[in-house]
Amino acid sequence: MLEILRPDIIVKAIEDYKYLINRGYKWKSALNLITGRYMLNKSERALIFRAIHPSDLALNIRHKILKPEEINDLDLGIDGYNVLITLETLVKRGLIVKCDDGLLRDLQSLFMRYKVSEYTYRALGLIEEFVSTFNPSKTLIYLDRKKSKSGELARTIRFLTRNFSVYTVEKADVKASESQVTATSDIVPLTKAKKIVDIPGYFISRYTVNATKLKYDGSITLFNFKPTKE
Repeated sequence: MLEILRPDIIVKAIEDYKYLINRGYKWKSALNLITGRYMLNKSERALIFRAIHPSDLALNIRHKILKPEEINDLDLGIDGYNVLITLETLVKRGLIVKCDDGLLRDLQSLFMRYKVSEYTYRALGLIEEFVSTFNPSKTLIYLDRKKSKSGELARTIRFLTRNFSVYTVEKADVKASESQVTATSDIVPLTKAKKIVDIPGYFISRYTVNATKLKYDGSITLFNFKPTKE
């Protein structure tokens, strides 16, 4: 369950965390230090861990990101659950953050198990809209086989649209990163990806008109529909 976020504390914690990881501290060791110093709750800790990266890594990822119109006639590999969950969080107006590497990430998935719902179908509709608008040469959606009911979800997607090829695989993020363009926000495949496109990022303005926005040094923006504590 998401807890109340304290913007003033988050900004200070981010400054210290960024300082440490830029100087070679292991990410989780640095996060443990910052958590203790600022008494971060689970949501604040998760936000910092997902949104902040070493400066050289964040810059490397930013340089790979394509504008949506640049994926025309390129193969697009989608890390299915990763993109679906972020889009569902966006549609539900949950907690979303634009991170220092330029990509959109959610926090909802860290605190709950994934279940197919009405929001899944709305998220699939957004993916189909994106693909129809920007015309990649082919679209490959990969679902993690080990997740419950992946086969059922794959059959549902195939039934709903013929615009995608859908596969259940051992490591969906790795398979997606083998395409010419990758759609995921998982950090490991992003380092291997040739080029990246942010599907949820394309839809951000549609769903965050009334969101609270917390900006840190121009590098991250938190879109929050939940209460915050000053």
